[in-house]
Amino acid sequence: MLAHRLRSDLDQSADDHALDLEDSVVLVAGLAPWSIAGAVPLASMGAPVAASMALAIYLYAVPAWRLLSGWFAERGQARCAAR
Repeated sequence: MLAHRLRSDLDQSADDHALDLEDSVVLVAGLAPWSIAGAVPLASMGAPVAASMALAIYLYAVPAWRLLSGWFAERGQARCAAR
């Protein structure tokens, strides 16, 4: 809810807003090994914690990809506007 309030005043589409919330709240919550978002699913499946934390690279990859693709998109728009 706090993330929604912090981002709600930005000029962006509803789809971009939903993706930003997902990347910042849903995915990042599972990165902390002591978090309920990561600990409960691992415990209920009996998954090894060390291997699961190694595979958490995918949780890092999604927000990083969106951040980099947004940065390159803004950079490309700035170049087009300068021409």
